[in-house]
Amino acid sequence: MRALFGGRSEVVKTLSAVDWPGRRRELNRLIEDFEATAQSANRTVHAITGGKPSPSPELMEAAVRSWFRERVERPDFDGTADPGQEPFTSIEAQRADLQRLATSLGAETPVTTAWIAQDMIEQNGWSVEAGSNTFRRLSRLVARGQLAALGRQRQDLALLPRRTDDEMFSAENFRLDEERAKARPAAHVSIRSLFAKYLAERKPAAATEKAWSRFIAAWVEFIGHDDAAAITPDDVLRWKDHLASEPIAAGQCRSAKTVNETYLAALRTVLGWGVSNRLLSANAASGIRVYGPRRQRTRDASFSDGEATAILRASLRSPPIGVSSQRALAIRWVPWICAYTGARVNEVTQLRADDIYQEEGVWVIRITPEAGSTKNHRYRAVALHNHILEQGFLEAVSNLRGPLFYDPAQYRGGKKGNPQSKKCGEFLARWVRTEAKVTDPRVQPNHGWRHRFKTVARRVRMDAEVCEYIQGHAGRTEGSKYGEQPPSVTAREINLIPRYQL
Repeated sequence: MRALFGGRSEVVKTLSAVDWPGRRRELNRLIEDFEATAQSANRTVHAITGGKPSPSPELMEAAVRSWFRERVERPDFDGTADPGQEPFTSIEAQRADLQRLATSLGAETPVTTAWIAQDMIEQNGWSVEAGSNTFRRLSRLVARGQLAALGRQRQDLALLPRRTDDEMFSAENFRLDEERAKARPAAHVSIRSLFAKYLAERKPAAATEKAWSRFIAAWVEFIGHDDAAAITPDDVLRWKDHLASEPIAAGQCRSAKTVNETYLAALRTVLGWGVSNRLLSANAASGIRVYGPRRQRTRDASFSDGEATAILRASLRSPPIGVSSQRALAIRWVPWICAYTGARVNEVTQLRADDIYQEEGVWVIRITPEAGSTKNHRYRAVALHNHILEQGFLEAVSNLRGPLFYDPAQYRGGKKGNPQSKKCGEFLARWVRTEAKVTDPRVQPNHGWRHRFKTVARRVRMDAEVCEYIQGHAGRTEGSKYGEQPPSVTAREINLIPRYQL
């Protein structure tokens, strides 16, 4: 703090005005300048350490005046603290304790005064320790506010005109509070802190948390500060243009979809959370997006018949040399499960032995957030196609325990946003390209199964609502959220899918 005032421990200013009104105006300007400098220092400390600022005397006085105004404007402000006492007796009993505190530093603080002071500290986010000099100063100011409020009560009960003998509660000071509040910069709000609070409340998937942490860090690096309250729409527009024009892999720039649905979406969501929780006044990223050309599609997103057959045939061959038993099992069965359920590959690679069970006489796989990640955060039980059962899947996993397609003992302490089940899915994507020889970059090596399942389901006229459930898509109507999809229902629809003839 002293560095901002040339290393001095006190600041002395000489007032140049000759008349008292002029001196008062000049003094108020000097106080405002000093307070702005002090607040700037407090925000700097807050940004660096994450600590809370200590209030200046002017801020504490303004807070007490705000409390006083709210107190005397309450509908229940009738002067009676205890219904069993006469109004004037009740007021005088309180006045004696408050008068001692307001005029003596060593006086004991009444409980109600301490409660009000502590509430002010919490509401304003101040750093004030109980028993400190700052706390005692604030308590004395609160006591003055309570005395002024009691005076108003006495005046109202006696039907006297309202006035105050304490200059701290003059109309001029209330006016100055309003002017200072308008001129005061917004309090520092750390965007990293906002993001942490959003994560604690929303609890997104680990992969989302990992990716968004990277996007928020990219924003802070670009803008050069951590203050969410200082972000303007122009700042976000500059970042948008930077993201869309910055060359990345192989000299290519990010697509409009990538900028909109990852970087800008993360920033917009975090700022929006701050607004909805009254930590920010506005969302500077609202409505800002990149309007790029539509992505051209030159082929279907589904695997073709030939590509699907090539992958399934490759799964029946001996696995590559050096592949673990868990990944060999993934090569053998994950493509088939994806082909007959349309599940996301990581939903399959996270399956555990306990997730394979029989219900209503139907063998099912349980896809659940307990095992890892599901996009809609909901459990679903999906029947296994008869063709998978006939190939011996149950026998292949009957003696296993824990995860089927990766070994937890091989976990090396990586980030939770990149779990072993995801790494297994990435391994299968590489295997599809190198071993199954499905190399067309226009079709995704794992996700192509989800598109293909939907295509085949339409051909066989599978029930659309059951199909959405099987694949873990959100229901199209509100009514689809009611009731369950029993295993017998998913078995009936899944077995409409024709067997793959290799």
